[in-house]
Amino acid sequence: MPGNLAAYSTEIPLLNSAVYKKMPELFRSGKGMAYGTYPGFNSFMEELAIAKHNSSLLGFIKRNPVLHEKLQEGGMRVLDLGCGSGVATRLMAREYPKSQFVGIDIDETAINVASKAVGELSNIEFVMKDAVDLTDGELGDFDYATAFDAVHDLNHPEEVVKGVVSVLTKRKGTFSAVDVQAQSDIRGNVGSTMSGFAYAVSLFYCMPVGLGVDGKGKGFGMMWGQDKALKLFRECGFKDVQVKEIEDDPFNVEYRCQVEPEAATDFR
Repeated sequence: MPGNLAAYSTEIPLLNSAVYKKMPELFRSGKGMAYGTYPGFNSFMEELAIAKHNSSLLGFIKRNPVLHEKLQEGGMRVLDLGCGSGVATRLMAREYPKSQFVGIDIDETAINVASKAVGELSNIEFVMKDAVDLTDGELGDFDYATAFDAVHDLNHPEEVVKGVVSVLTKRKGTFSAVDVQAQSDIRGNVGSTMSGFAYAVSLFYCMPVGLGVDGKGKGFGMMWGQDKALKLFRECGFKDVQVKEIEDDPFNVEYRCQVEPEAATDFR
C-alpha cells in the first residue's frame, strides 16, 4: 500500500456509522446495500484515491514502456471503469494529452464531482453509466481499460467483464484490473498484516454493495482472491491473463488481461 496509512484510519468508523445496525438484517435476508447509501464514502474514496494514485499511478504506467510510449504518441482510447470522482482518470489524461480518456461510474454524485474537476483538460469525458451496459456500443471501442479496486464491488461482474472484452476486441486491447492481493482460500491469508482490516471493510461495504439491494448480486467482496479473479477474467473472454505484482503497492496486484495473446497493444 503506497504512502502512509492515515487515509485509511477513518474508514472503519465511517462504515460502522453507515451500516453497523443494519448488519443483522442483511445477514438474515441475504440482501445488500446500494452504492449511494454510505454517507461520506465518496469523499473518503476521493481522499484515498488522491493518496494512492498521486504516489504510484504514473509510475505503474511508466513501468510498462510500450504502454507509456503508445499513450505518449497519442491516438489511444482509454476506459476507466468505476472511476469514482475521476482522480486516476484525470491524472492519466493530464500526463498523456494526445490520448483520449473516458471514465464511467454508476454513482451520479461521483460523476458530477469528476466532471466539475475536469478544468482545462480537453481529452477526457465522464459518463454516468452502469458497466453492465458496455455491450450497447455507445462508448465506442478502446485500446486500453483500467479498473482500480472496482471489480470486486460489482453486482454482476460477469456481464461487466464481458462488456470490457467487447469494447477492447476490435482494437485488440488490454485490461488492467488492479485489485487486492489475496487468496480465495481464507487459509491462504493467515498471517497477512492487512487481512483483518480487509475482511472488515469487505464485510461492511464490498459484500453488501456487491450483493445489491435485491441480494441477487455476486457479492465477491474485497478478499475474493486470485483463483476467483483468474476464473472470472478467463471465462468471460480474455485469452491471456497474468498476475503482476505492483512496485510500491504490496496491497494490490494487477490482473493484466488481453483479448488476444499477441495483440498490438501487448504491454507485457
